Amino acid sequence: MMKMNKLVSALLAVSLLAISPAWAEPQPKIPAQPVKKLPKADELPKAVFESIERLGQTFPQLKSYDKIDVNDLVRNKVTVGLLKRDPNAATVDPNGVVHDLTGLAILELDLTTGEVQRITMMGKRPSSTEIPVEEVIAKSKEYLQALLGKQAEMYHKVSVWPIETFELGQKKRLYSQINYKAPVGGDSGKADYVEITLLNNGDFLEYSRKTLPVAYDSWYGAELDKRVRPNDVLSEDAARTLEKMRTLFPLMRNYPVERIIAGDDGTAKIYLQKDKANPYPGIYMKFDEKGEILNFLIVDPSLNKPAADEAAKRKAADFLKSYLGETAAGYRLTGVSANTHTHNTPKGPVQQTFARVSFTNASTSETIHIDVASTGDVCGIDRD
Repeated sequence: MMKMNKLVSALLAVSLLAISPAWAEPQPKIPAQPVKKLPKADELPKAVFESIERLGQTFPQLKSYDKIDVNDLVRNKVTVGLLKRDPNAATVDPNGVVHDLTGLAILELDLTTGEVQRITMMGKRPSSTEIPVEEVIAKSKEYLQALLGKQAEMYHKVSVWPIETFELGQKKRLYSQINYKAPVGGDSGKADYVEITLLNNGDFLEYSRKTLPVAYDSWYGAELDKRVRPNDVLSEDAARTLEKMRTLFPLMRNYPVERIIAGDDGTAKIYLQKDKANPYPGIYMKFDEKGEILNFLIVDPSLNKPAADEAAKRKAADFLKSYLGETAAGYRLTGVSANTHTHNTPKGPVQQTFARVSFTNASTSETIHIDVASTGDVCGIDRD
């Protein structure tokens, strides 16, 4: 990409951590993340190729692709681009290499089953010709049937979101997202949601299918301007880390409103604030796929000056020992610098500058940055 609290009270002593539950035990060292190796197109499973070929029955233009480009691999989902050679769009770089590939579509598929979970058509634009919304909905049902076959019978429409603009004082619909829902067999707490987006002339633009908690009815089942995104569910590891942070930062409990957004890659973001109407001051946290803190930041305009270097070193070292326990001994101080965060708040941009103290683990090469304010409060952690 991508991804807030008032004064943070004094950090708890290590002796207090000793009587805490499992998370207080010495934390394992987190090795540096390996570079992700993407498979080549010809290494993709047969099921993926079969799904791409089947899509050509619904979208004939996709049959003309000349190349498959593997863009990303997250867990068991692979994202690929279908490319076609277009001599009219060819360019030549300074080395004399001709680039004549243009994008047809981006697809997200299950690497094992080949199930298509997302389709995005490339190069599509709203038309000067607009058909009625009722016809758009009818066309979306046809695409639902074509993409899901008999499974489409399980889905019912839950909302239609028209995306509009104004041109020369006239309202114009650019595209419409039609949302469908189906039950998940054996799990009443979850549902399958399908998004189908069509341009104003009924041309297909995008499809997405995902399984989510039924709490997402407050999102998919609502009108566009009345949507409420529910909290996602944290993994057990991330929930345990969150409780640990509440102990290290007791004033976190003064911010009871939580927004939890889980990523497809196992990461999660949490935003804490006092109430729904006022996001500042508050706290932002991001967890990795193992439930460990990647980022932690107190966003509070009153905390805007850095601690003196020596004071920052002491506070950061004490915090590192409180957070990591015995494994903190493997980290060595590697630098102190000023670090400024800029936030766009409803009242305008706000800047916070802290003393950033960096520690590096010689064995794993992992670096942890700890931000300290002039008040002596730890206001940020960065493990990216």
